[in-house]
Formats: sequence, C-alpha cells, structure tokens
Amino acid sequence: MDKGDFIISELAEDDYERIISPEEHNQFIDAINEMIKETGQSDFLEHVTEAEVYAFYGGHAIRDIRRKLSEGTAPEDGEVMWY
Repeated sequence: MDKGDFIISELAEDDYERIISPEEHNQFIDAINEMIKETGQSDFLEHVTEAEVYAFYGGHAIRDIRRKLSEGTAPEDGEVMWY
C-alpha cells in the first residue's frame, strides 16, 4: 500500500457507497474520449468490463489525517478533523 492509500473496510453511519456499472462508466469514458478527439489528441481512455464501487465518506477528515501524517505527526485519539 502506498503512503497515501486508505482501505475502507466498514462505512460509518452517514457514509455510503455507489456501484457504477460498466455500461454507465463506459458512457462517461465515451464522453471523455469524444472531448479528447475534438481537441486533436489520441490518448483515449479504455472501456471497463467490471463494476466499480465508490465510497462517499468524510473526505475532509481523511485529508487532514493525511496532512498530519505527512508532517510526521498523528492525530490524537478522538481528535476532530475538519476542513
């Protein structure tokens, strides 16, 4: 695992996840590839074949925890992290 990676094993009460089907994801990829084509570029994104799961969680807390860790300190147990 890289220094900035986190593994979410359980969602908190107010967090949620969304499963994006390959079809929905590929529609997004098609739109991006069309924009790439319109600008004359050729570095296109590839279609996906499996669903992807996105977790929506307290990103502001993760950002501040990551900042503290990069400064060489760890948040205190129970410390509230806000933006």
